[in-house]
Amino acid sequence: MSPTDRAKQKQETRAGLLAAAARCFARSGWSQTVVSDVAREAGVAHGTFYLHFQDKDAIADALLADFNRALAARIARAVGECSGREARVRAAARTFLAALAAERAFVGWYGERVTRGLAGDALAEGINPEARALLDDWLAREGVDAAHRTLLSLGLLALWLRIGLRTVLASDAPRAAEDVLVATTLGAIEQLETIRAGQPLETIRAGQPLENIRAEQPLENIRAEQPLENIRAEQPLETGRSR
Repeated sequence: MSPTDRAKQKQETRAGLLAAAARCFARSGWSQTVVSDVAREAGVAHGTFYLHFQDKDAIADALLADFNRALAARIARAVGECSGREARVRAAARTFLAALAAERAFVGWYGERVTRGLAGDALAEGINPEARALLDDWLAREGVDAAHRTLLSLGLLALWLRIGLRTVLASDAPRAAEDVLVATTLGAIEQLETIRAGQPLETIRAGQPLENIRAEQPLENIRAEQPLENIRAEQPLETGRSR
């Protein structure tokens, strides 16, 4: 067998192990799946698994990396087709929630894995470096300074993940989740813009509720004292006049 054929066979075996692991985790859950299950599902010897992955965590990390790369690429495409801050954030939110819904099995078993606890570097740097890099670049283009950008990107990713998991696993209304992701993301950026402008936060009534947002109003025209609960899910936020 030539070196090219051996490399191709190695890639195919690795891909087969990844697909087998995804099926095993989806069928039996994270905690109930062992390496021998994955090897058997892939149709390879038990020892072959260890030629490609160190352990079960390593193959789970590889599956997560594949998911993250695909998700970041989908969001980048969706955002690239939009103009305006609100439209870009809404496109990202809609794409993010749709991706989680489409990969419900992955979300389920990976959520089970995460509850065991994450390594310190993951807790500090986040579990989706591809999405964080994409968000960091977008925040920079939106004018968020470096001193705030890292913390804001980590905070927004944690918020988006938590709301996304709730929406997918508890079957909450995806439009409501989309509205909250858009409102909180835009609100955070606008608050930081106010700080950079030298205006004290208390002068913009930041503590007042957002529950009065109406669906016919663009988010950039909404005043902070308007509550969010008045959103009408069947109407797009960007169609209409501000009050």
